[in-house]
Amino acid sequence: MVGYLKAVKHPSAAHMAAATLTKKKLEWAMNDKFNDCGVFAMRHMEMYKGSDVEFECGFSTRKNIQDMQLQNLRMKIATKLILPEANVYKITVMYLAEKATQSLRDERMRKMLEKEGQNKKNTGTFLANGRMGIKFEGIS
Repeated sequence: MVGYLKAVKHPSAAHMAAATLTKKKLEWAMNDKFNDCGVFAMRHMEMYKGSDVEFECGFSTRKNIQDMQLQNLRMKIATKLILPEANVYKITVMYLAEKATQSLRDERMRKMLEKEGQNKKNTGTFLANGRMGIKFEGIS
């Protein structure tokens, strides 16, 4: 980052170069979550309030609970990216998701996804025209 600030001649480049970096120990950190680094980073940005004191992101130290939290956050992030009217690909993505669900070879998984979509119609939480639904529990 310092290299970039110097390259664009940012007034804070020298200050940043002289700053001392400290690595915080995160009690919930796990070594097998390489694919979720973006989810962790987005949660940190969402929860960070500008203080260098410890802050709580809501992640559990128990692997099975953290896996569910990450799944919920992935769905939340994907939904926030897909649903806005400004997303010109919204209808296309929803159509492809529905088609992918219909063509699942795993009959049990396909029925579960279809049932979940139907359940969401009843609760008012649905995507696009209500065909595929997502529910968020545990992390807001």
